[in-house]
Amino acid sequence: MRETPEDIASLHDLLDASHARATGHLRSIINDQRTLRADELAQLLTGMKVLSVATVTSGGEPRISALDGHFLHGTWTFSTAGDSAKARHLARRCTGCG
Repeated sequence: MRETPEDIASLHDLLDASHARATGHLRSIINDQRTLRADELAQLLTGMKVLSVATVTSGGEPRISALDGHFLHGTWTFSTAGDSAKARHLARRCTGCG
């Protein structure tokens, strides 16, 4: 685990904000007994993990592909070939990516 106390605090805030925005149905499934603390999550995500990334084509067709990801300092980091379909989809339609 490489997260600093500040990284863990930021991740904790993100998890709390996400949970607060969840619908009642989702909160009935993911309740306090079925969640991890930010430090537990960071510990679990240490090392390279295979991620499934969902994108869409220009025609709105969904695409899912795998890539290697690393959870570092409370955020996911991943890369792919610049000429891959997922890179083109992300470049054209992803806000906040980059």
